[in-house]
Amino acid sequence: MSPVLLIRADADSRIGVGHVMRCLALAQAWQDSGGEAVFVATELPGGLEERLLHEGFQLIRIPAPVGGPEDAAATLAAARNHSAVWIVVDGYAFTASFLDALREAGSRVLAIDDMANLERYPVDVLLNQNLSATPAAYDGRAGSSTTLLLGPRFSLLRREFRRIPPRPHFGSSGGLRKIVRVACAKEPAPPSI
Repeated sequence: MSPVLLIRADADSRIGVGHVMRCLALAQAWQDSGGEAVFVATELPGGLEERLLHEGFQLIRIPAPVGGPEDAAATLAAARNHSAVWIVVDGYAFTASFLDALREAGSRVLAIDDMANLERYPVDVLLNQNLSATPAAYDGRAGSSTTLLLGPRFSLLRREFRRIPPRPHFGSSGGLRKIVRVACAKEPAPPSI
């Protein structure tokens, strides 16, 4: 049986699709290494649902207010039903209390963050891939046993971007630089190169 990664993220016209798209990158990497990924969502546009299913991921929709106790209970039930080895949480509606509920149930939790705005981060791994991410932003809020993955070296890139070989670019200074490819959350597929 392949190890299961359970991903809790939502997308809609208000919050955008970025949380699900960066989780898609993690799910693809997990799948490429032999694992299975299951997405859990309360809100998800049809086109994004189709993409997840087309890529071979399972999707569980839960009818609960995002980030509330019922959401945590439904997420934990999905994790148990699929024997998930990790729960990934990505979204602004998930509070420290939500993360506590997952951890207190014995789940290993990875939180993807980009604002450093929770009062506490009771998680096993905290990922913030932003250029401005620093350990100081989480001082006193991430536990001593929490692994911090901070900065762009931990960027989550979907398959379509990982497959593009780096190309040299000569800038005005004549120095050799690598082109950084950034996925626009509004683009479901990369433009032709």
